[in-house]
Amino acid sequence: MSAIRAHDTIGGEYTFVFAQYGIPEYWIVDPALGALERYELNGEAYLLSEIFTAEMTVQSNHISCVSFTMGDILSRVPDLSN
Repeated sequence: MSAIRAHDTIGGEYTFVFAQYGIPEYWIVDPALGALERYELNGEAYLLSEIFTAEMTVQSNHISCVSFTMGDILSRVPDLSN
């Protein structure tokens, strides 16, 4: 896990600020794994609520108008392997 990624996940400094302001959920897209992780606020901490991959439809439990597939996202991620 990269240092940046470690800050974004449970217990990272960003999540502490998110929780202070009552942000109900946040997402992390990991292009290397082809996945999106959705974390939801549970009390004062965030819990991983779902992992979306491939052609799974991503929907927010808090923003009803948001809907897309991981394929939509991954098709727009540039290849940085070179």
